[in-house]
Amino acid sequence: MRAMDQTADIVVIGAGPAGATAARELARSGCAVRLLEKETLPRHKPCGGGVPARTRQILDFPIDEVTESEITSVALDGAWTGRQVYPVDGTCVVNRAKFDHYLTRLAVDAGAKLSEKCVVKTIRREADGFALDTSSGRISTKMVCICDGVFSRSGKQLGFTPNKLGFCFEGAVAMPQQLTPQQKQMATFHLACLQNGYAWSFPRGNEWAIGIGGASTTAGELRSKLIRFCKKTPELAGQIPARWFGGMLPDYDGARKSYADSGAYLVGDAAGFVDALTGEGIFYAIRSGQLVAKAIADGSGEAGYDKALRDELIPELDLARRAGRRFRQVPGWLFGFGMSLPAFRSKAGLFVELLSGTIGYAELMRRLGRS
Repeated sequence: MRAMDQTADIVVIGAGPAGATAARELARSGCAVRLLEKETLPRHKPCGGGVPARTRQILDFPIDEVTESEITSVALDGAWTGRQVYPVDGTCVVNRAKFDHYLTRLAVDAGAKLSEKCVVKTIRREADGFALDTSSGRISTKMVCICDGVFSRSGKQLGFTPNKLGFCFEGAVAMPQQLTPQQKQMATFHLACLQNGYAWSFPRGNEWAIGIGGASTTAGELRSKLIRFCKKTPELAGQIPARWFGGMLPDYDGARKSYADSGAYLVGDAAGFVDALTGEGIFYAIRSGQLVAKAIADGSGEAGYDKALRDELIPELDLARRAGRRFRQVPGWLFGFGMSLPAFRSKAGLFVELLSGTIGYAELMRRLGRS
């Protein structure tokens, strides 16, 4: 018998925010949980690292240990009339390598068993559960939480439909020391540089995390737009990252009928849970990890998980999809013009609240309808 020829109540594939959260909550409920991670933690993850206020509100532990910066204002660039700056509260920035590692440590402290450098080669259904052939041996389990990211190779092997995908570039440059304290805590979004996406810069410790992303774009287009963003954004001082990291992100389309089937659960990016307008996914990863653990622990299973998602997350994601579809239809030059109009400026504060996570889409729609 090889070292990992063994069984577990539940196997969680992927130690990102979704997987680490699910593993922690399941272990706390008394389940025997095996958490598999194909790399060695901490590992790099292409991501701006913005953690909105509502994400911190659903956590029962502080994340000060891995918080690199607090954001106190958001600048919207791209309007013909110039930059618009809005105050925000409660949003922070993390380094995803450290953040994911921290969440995984909490899962291990709760009793989950972590296996790093463990690649799931194949996963198949058996009469009493699932058999996983991994780079470290064979594991049998009753249930599996699939948290292996946007491509979700395990999900595909179990018959789940692949996600539609968007693309992003991410990098970092040093933060100039001459900036004011206010500038060092300001996030910038350029909304008019790309028809179906945007560029961003987040303060992250002593550097700027910068990136650009969108749906139906080419790598060449994104690279040229991001270089232009770096040269035009004052706080970046014209710096261009020496190294780029490319990544895929789900383009949520609302087409799935179910996110679980016969003991297999899709969670986080693997389920396509990313805001189609803003590209934010950390909240949805953590919250879906909490919801799947609760459904498994209370015995409601697949039906309970699907119901919880449709009661809480899916309505927001559907609203984001519709908003994102409208946003993508507007050419950049026209968006820049529209941002300069008083009617837009009066609504932009609500958009910033949405970005920072102090309101959700339902509240945004309610307040826009009332105004």
